Amino acid sequence: METNIFDPHHLNQIYAHYEEYGSAIRCCYEPELRNIILKPRLFKQAFRLDSVKSDEIMMNLFNVMRHQMAFADNRLFRIYLDGNLSAEADDWIRHTEPHRSERFESWLQRSMGYRHFGIIVNHAEKWSDTLACFTAEFVEPIRESLDKNHTNVEISFFIGNYGHTPFGIHLDDPYSSVIHLHLGATKTMYLWNDEIFKQCDGFHHRFDVDNIKMFADIRDSEQKCLA
Repeated sequence: METNIFDPHHLNQIYAHYEEYGSAIRCCYEPELRNIILKPRLFKQAFRLDSVKSDEIMMNLFNVMRHQMAFADNRLFRIYLDGNLSAEADDWIRHTEPHRSERFESWLQRSMGYRHFGIIVNHAEKWSDTLACFTAEFVEPIRESLDKNHTNVEISFFIGNYGHTPFGIHLDDPYSSVIHLHLGATKTMYLWNDEIFKQCDGFHHRFDVDNIKMFADIRDSEQKCLA
């Protein structure tokens, strides 16, 4: 899995997007006093589909985590079933063996009893050399722009058929910058301006998106795109 799975034109746009803000962020960035927000960008049809081996990579990732679960002190991922956090479902993942040649999506659905589920994996780079190497190569120009000595990178996965994000509308850490690599069915992302979000009492409606989505900046992504 190499960076050549992306259209070079899109990669250059991403790197230019970060370079635009790099000098400002490198100079004493203090978001609690003076927040610098990158304007969201959406790049459609960014993947070279014949190069994407996401099924194999994700199955290998989960097989490694499944075997590590017996030795880990902390949970390696969070699973939401029908919108509720479920510790029991961790064991379903651990003890459901994939069938020979079974697709990743099919195995997950079978593991979750064909219910609505959402799985959040943080720090996936710990369990996959392939993902770690790919990400290191992909983000190196971005780290150069943001000062690589003060930049950490984390891979997180949002997986499932859950509809809205299972833990509701949320604010990312002000010190973080998020790149969404979307590979799957069509997804809609709602972004709110801080002041507008406060005025429409967004946190009160964090699990009731329909009441406030008319105030959001909507970004639709087509299948196999980069956001």
